[in-house]
Amino acid sequence: PVPVTEVLKMYKASKSTSKDSSWNGMVEKLLSFFDTVLPVLCLYRQERWQCNSLKDNEKFKSLKYSEIYGCEFLLRMITRLPCLIVDFRSPMPKAEKKNFVLKISDLVRYLKKNQKEFFRQIYRR
Repeated sequence: PVPVTEVLKMYKASKSTSKDSSWNGMVEKLLSFFDTVLPVLCLYRQERWQCNSLKDNEKFKSLKYSEIYGCEFLLRMITRLPCLIVDFRSPMPKAEKKNFVLKISDLVRYLKKNQKEFFRQIYRR
């Protein structure tokens, strides 16, 4: 699968024609947030041992989670965003929340449009 970092770079590039520079900020916030919440909120119990072992592996030690994990995990985070935005320690102004939600919706449409490129097509049976 394509790492979250690469997917969001491609997404940001697709928005580069937009005069709105807030896309860059949103992508950077999402990457940072993903790297923070992945081990806590985006992994199933049986996946956590793998995540922990990655940080012990010399090859992956210096990488961020967003450079390792794919879009399946990004979608897990996105499904939890509504609760996280409400519970977030520093409250977001209402207008900023609305703008953020609209951008996340646009990102989800982008992922859907490019799903064959970004997601594994065959899962364990």
